[in-house]
Amino acid sequence: SLFMGITRCSELEVKNLIEQELAQDWQGSDYDLLRRNCCSFADVLCRKLVGEGLPAWVSRFPKVASAASRQFDKVLDLDFGGSVSTSSAGFSDAASRADS
Repeated sequence: SLFMGITRCSELEVKNLIEQELAQDWQGSDYDLLRRNCCSFADVLCRKLVGEGLPAWVSRFPKVASAASRQFDKVLDLDFGGSVSTSSAGFSDAASRADS
């Protein structure tokens, strides 16, 4: 656990914040392991309750992994239908040529 400060909100205010405001923006179907996860939620909640977000080191791994994932997606896009496509990063599309 990590001490984040003290809120001036009552228990009822915290409950209402979570149920009425945050629950609408944080649906389970929107969960993303790297980009919208428990660290993201905790950061937003802490900002609302104490005016400060989580320390940067708490979400460092998901942020680095997310950035790496975006860069990897730009280089290679795998289609599980059997073809491979690449971006304009200078890579050849060997799978497409092999099918031709």
